Amino acid sequence: TIIDGEPVQQYLQGHFCAAMAKVAETLVNEPNVVGFDILNEPSVGFVGVQDARDIGPNNYYVGWRVDPWSAMKMGAGETCEVEYFASFMFLDGKRELNTEQVCAWRDGPTSCVWRENDVWEMSKSTGKPRLLQPRYFATNPRTGDSIDFLKDYGIPFWRLAAEAIRTHIPHAIIYAEPILDMTNPSKEHKPILTADDVGAGFVWASHYYDGMTLMTKSFSRYMGMDSVKQNLSIGMRVIEKSYGKGISHFKHEAAHMEPGGCPVLIGECGIPFDLDGGKQRKPLFFSGRKPKAAFETNDFKKCTSAMDRTMCALEVAQVSYTIWCYELDNTNKYGDGWNGEDLSLFSRDQVIPGDEDNLYAGGRSLLAVIRPYPVRVAGDVVTFSFSLYRKDRKFELIFKADHNLATKETEVFLPKYQYPHGVKVTVHAGGGSYKVDWESQTLTYTHSEAVSSIKHHVVVTKVLAQQAS
Repeated sequence: TIIDGEPVQQYLQGHFCAAMAKVAETLVNEPNVVGFDILNEPSVGFVGVQDARDIGPNNYYVGWRVDPWSAMKMGAGETCEVEYFASFMFLDGKRELNTEQVCAWRDGPTSCVWRENDVWEMSKSTGKPRLLQPRYFATNPRTGDSIDFLKDYGIPFWRLAAEAIRTHIPHAIIYAEPILDMTNPSKEHKPILTADDVGAGFVWASHYYDGMTLMTKSFSRYMGMDSVKQNLSIGMRVIEKSYGKGISHFKHEAAHMEPGGCPVLIGECGIPFDLDGGKQRKPLFFSGRKPKAAFETNDFKKCTSAMDRTMCALEVAQVSYTIWCYELDNTNKYGDGWNGEDLSLFSRDQVIPGDEDNLYAGGRSLLAVIRPYPVRVAGDVVTFSFSLYRKDRKFELIFKADHNLATKETEVFLPKYQYPHGVKVTVHAGGGSYKVDWESQTLTYTHSEAVSSIKHHVVVTKVLAQQAS
């Protein structure tokens, strides 16, 4: 397919990269811009589908289950009957789509890109679309070889976008995300890049969500399934460790990014705040009663527990992360205003009248989000954790000091939100001094020269109100 004299892939990617370059050119003098995430949650689309008529291998059971051939027929103006899942794994029967038989192509069915490439034709006898190549997407149409999407399409695209961006910001870091393939969601990625590809640096910026919680909009404290390896776990601590192990897998993938590996940043994580009350939720089994969301009862305990599970798993994995999302226009009725999602840490409908000037006004499940963590460590972290549901809000850090570093200072973020009356700091192993600066909400622990190569064990607990008085 040719557009303005160029192959369609070259045409589309060229315009995309030109747009990214323009953004980079505009932001070139902004010191807080360190890099670019090229494409959010890239998907294989039809590529790799073994049979265009079969949606079966796809594991995404939400909404319309449309196979490629049905999509082509509807695009050509046909009516098709497809399965509809009202929520995750909840089949709500089959329904007809495009009942008005609207054609998606400006110049009619003959201009369908797949028809132009001989994937289908209009039957002379019936006047209906007829599939010619059901395996068109299974192999490279030119060579007939099997397709490695990451190698054949993903990495070449990263190179083009990185080159366009770095024309204006040579030091820009490129944040690359794994390719989504719902036929094999636990597939291991091995993005092998050269030193020239890496340039100023790449970051493996996978997204992570508790899949069962996200898709079903319900939460169980005692049962969960790791979204990465699809392992079922029972028991709170077992679930946290299983999820953390799954997230740690991204670090193994990142080892292939360049000689010596590359950093990992979980580019998105979070929970749906319309738990048990999603816009499309069915009544509870047997009772006929529709469950209420947290914002209807103003009880966010379950949401907080769900968020804490994700945060604990990230701590187990020892990875950096960014939480999705902060949406200023979030409301109880419309959520984040996109795709039925309601993941914002803030909602204007949770702002209590008269409390608008409170820094935390409108925040949701902040107890799980605003937590202590090591900002920088003078050595290698062995483990760290925060126990939200302990009365003393215990934070624990164990690390092995590196005497080759120029500094012996380890910094920990101590939020006043968790420790309003102060903290008690205990050094169980190692040796050194510490100080707490509440203006910057920072604990600085300086290990001594004599014990620089051993493990240090620092524990922070909450000073209770009655103790403070």
